[in-house]
Amino acid sequence: MSGSAPVRVGRLASSTGLLRRVRYPAVGILGRTAAECGDEADIASMHKVAIIAQHSGSPMMTASLLNLVRQLTLLGYGCVIVSTCPAKGPLEWPGQLPTGTVVLRRANIGHDFGSWAAVLRSHPEIRGREHVILANDTLIGPFASIGPLIDGFESNDADIWSLTESWELGSHHLQSFFLGFRGAALDHASLRVFFDDVRAERSKASIVQRYELGLSQTARAAGLRIGAHFRSGVLGIEEGSNPTHARDGNWLKLLEAGFPFLKRSFVAARSAAEMEVIASQVRRIYGTELTEW
Repeated sequence: MSGSAPVRVGRLASSTGLLRRVRYPAVGILGRTAAECGDEADIASMHKVAIIAQHSGSPMMTASLLNLVRQLTLLGYGCVIVSTCPAKGPLEWPGQLPTGTVVLRRANIGHDFGSWAAVLRSHPEIRGREHVILANDTLIGPFASIGPLIDGFESNDADIWSLTESWELGSHHLQSFFLGFRGAALDHASLRVFFDDVRAERSKASIVQRYELGLSQTARAAGLRIGAHFRSGVLGIEEGSNPTHARDGNWLKLLEAGFPFLKRSFVAARSAAEMEVIASQVRRIYGTELTEW
């Protein structure tokens, strides 16, 4: 695995127990967060930070999310999982979380951007970190090491980086399921205003327009550089299409280019016959069974 030297993961935290429950003050319109696992005070000492927004109706977390957290931890990132799961009991994990992982619970106000903004507001020191990742749990995988992807992020000259880009909805933008911010970009005045202004929206469409597209628009207006690891033009993905979805086999182009994920929304919309094809391609390229994720 290339990139930063892996850090040793020591004793693992309890996967379900409430190690320490701390209630922090309300963060305005985005509501209150409560620490379910880990010590929220440890966030201040994280040098590289990954904030992962999680949402599901069930408290059972996926193997994909657990594996992503484990890989990010090995690559030197302190992980903060922000769950908007409405279940009253603690989240249930298919294995143990790495020591130092912090799990926060909050109401689903503002969706992913609301979860990221809530942490940035209550822990503003994160904005000044050299490397910050904002991700969500909408991916199946990673089917392989994400080391090369993180190397690509950390060595990139873009201020804001993403795994993929899209021209869907008539505007070129970085897709927001896995974003990276370099060189304290989150502390730029325009991005402070952007995230401080995040609030509840009435529909998913308005969230995409205001925040996913809005982030790239804000960055450009501020003179910040944006870039994607998997460039649609290089992969032969047409403008106007979503690279992670079915049109013209975009999902397969990404898999073959080294994108070790599938979008859950893409998989959920496929027929049984289509799923057989997808599973066979994952098996061929990455040597793993899709059912394990």
